[in-house]
Amino acid sequence: MFSCSQKGPTYGTLTGTIKNIKNDTILYLIDNERDSVVQKFLVKNGHFKIKFSAPVPKLFVIRPENYKYEKDFLDLWLDNSPTKLYGNMYNMADSKIEGSAPNGIYDIYKSIEYNYQHDSTKINIQKHISDQKVQDSLAIVLKNLQIDYKNNLMKFYSENISSEVAFYYIFFEIARYKSALDRNDIKYLYDLLPEKFKNSKDGAEIKNYISLPDVPKNGERYLDFSQSTPEGKLEAISSNLGKYTILEFWASSCGSCRIEHPSLRKLYQEYHKKGLNIIGISGDNRLSDWVEAIDKDSIPWLNISDLGGFYNRGFMLYGVKFIPRLILLDKDGIIIDDNFGYSFFNEDALKKIFKN
Repeated sequence: MFSCSQKGPTYGTLTGTIKNIKNDTILYLIDNERDSVVQKFLVKNGHFKIKFSAPVPKLFVIRPENYKYEKDFLDLWLDNSPTKLYGNMYNMADSKIEGSAPNGIYDIYKSIEYNYQHDSTKINIQKHISDQKVQDSLAIVLKNLQIDYKNNLMKFYSENISSEVAFYYIFFEIARYKSALDRNDIKYLYDLLPEKFKNSKDGAEIKNYISLPDVPKNGERYLDFSQSTPEGKLEAISSNLGKYTILEFWASSCGSCRIEHPSLRKLYQEYHKKGLNIIGISGDNRLSDWVEAIDKDSIPWLNISDLGGFYNRGFMLYGVKFIPRLILLDKDGIIIDDNFGYSFFNEDALKKIFKN
């Protein structure tokens, strides 16, 4: 993202004032994209001043060495301009930023997200404690709120389409769990993007996403794709179908996925000879993490990945935006259950499936 051809200052400054912070506390400036420490700095008497290089606006994180909660760290967008931070160590996430134009755009985005989450949470709480008539009324209110939320997002993205901030979150939408935007919305926004974004790696991913076929549903035929095993061998779904096949979408960082593996392994061992096959599709980014998880969980079935994280092509083909997610196919590749999930661990269901 850094470019020597960019005009303007060669570095930016961030001056901070933080209340309720212990003297000589060390904080870290993290490059969010690379997940790496840019620098660590000392806060003396509640104040600090640092220099950084961001000729192109980008997302950073400021956090202490040991943090426990989301309130302990701050996401902020910086460019090479003088920027000021006013915060409170009791809630770093709520710090005020002045001077950074991209962070001003980010504040608009955060406001849209906060308002929707706040209002929808209030409605959902009421739905659980009200009678049916009130619940029906609240369902309409929630639907209208969701429509407004989507419209606000589309307006934000369209009005800031030349901003790195908007581009970052448009890209995020394609893998976001319960995204308010569908593929047509993403295509509309993609067509508005400046060429510099379309020609980027993330721009190519968005183009790939909007060109994918429709996500297959129950009763429809599976979509075939090939990815590599940890050893580097290319394997296709079509070459590994059993009498019944489970596509297991998971990742090494997914605690729920890992907890289920012993039970899944037991059932695989019991039913594999009867025709059950499992193909794991990993949403990992790092080969080492993926291999370590396979080894620790003693996974005996085929595992493949393109190490694209949640932007894994298999995830996108099947519309997978949460894990664990299990999809059950028959011998012809017809989807029996596109959210097999926890029902898989019902022994009676398995016996019924394999009775023939």
